[in-house]
Amino acid sequence: MPLRDAMPPIPSAPPRARAWLSGCVAALCLIVVGCAARRAAPQAEAPAAAHEVADARREIEQALAERRTGVTALRGRGTLWVSSPTWDGAARVQAIVLARRPEDLRVRGYTPLSTAFDCLAAPDRFVLHLPEPGEAWTGPAEELGPATGLPLVPADLVDALFGAPFEIGDSLVVRRVESDVLEASWRLPDGSEVEARFARHPTRPQGFRLLRDGRVRVELEYGDYLLEEEGWWPRRYDLSWPEDESYFRLQLVAVELNPAFEPKSFELEPPAGTQWIRVRSADAGPPAGGKP
Repeated sequence: MPLRDAMPPIPSAPPRARAWLSGCVAALCLIVVGCAARRAAPQAEAPAAAHEVADARREIEQALAERRTGVTALRGRGTLWVSSPTWDGAARVQAIVLARRPEDLRVRGYTPLSTAFDCLAAPDRFVLHLPEPGEAWTGPAEELGPATGLPLVPADLVDALFGAPFEIGDSLVVRRVESDVLEASWRLPDGSEVEARFARHPTRPQGFRLLRDGRVRVELEYGDYLLEEEGWWPRRYDLSWPEDESYFRLQLVAVELNPAFEPKSFELEPPAGTQWIRVRSADAGPPAGGKP
């Protein structure tokens, strides 16, 4: 006998039970659809209250002020990457960085075998010693960027190393207030706009962007913060110029804040026999040889 003939017939549900079951199924479907709709509906962020915005503004201003006054000198050791279209590729060297407010900077790049360069920038001039060709370039501090192919100004790099690269004024506007992040923007006297992002607890800079004529001219990112006696301090600095396709990246493995520098720390005297090259503006003619 076939198996289906051996099975007893399945009794059908009475009409009232079928109607009750259909109603339950329909109700369950409505509940599921409603939950899905609620999950899919976008949740608009509640705007920050006026007192939260005011507190955030004071928090940002205080954090930047502390960066400008709490630490005035820095000594670091790590790896430096630099790149510019004027070169054949990027360069990577080990580096020792000395910085002192307001405008003193010294960067020595070296390899396991020798010194690649030694650069000193002071408020009035710079000296760039290149041991391998036996040259020392010198000129006004603002000419260091054009001489090296990097669109940087030494004083601006000093400010960037201390975490407060742009002055702020009354134009600061808080754009975003969250429990762990703040975003703000402000105008500079030349009409440029600064966009800034800060982590909180404690407040510390994460990134800046400088915009001019609606285009990003400079980007600066901080990372790898570690706690020092003076507070949280970054170990990673990423400075880039998108339009110039250039960047300056510094990863520090050791940092000393507010060291007592000796006077000779910011003195650079190349050895005898070095050929001096004076760097001048493009409209002043080609570089001229001879010790300044």
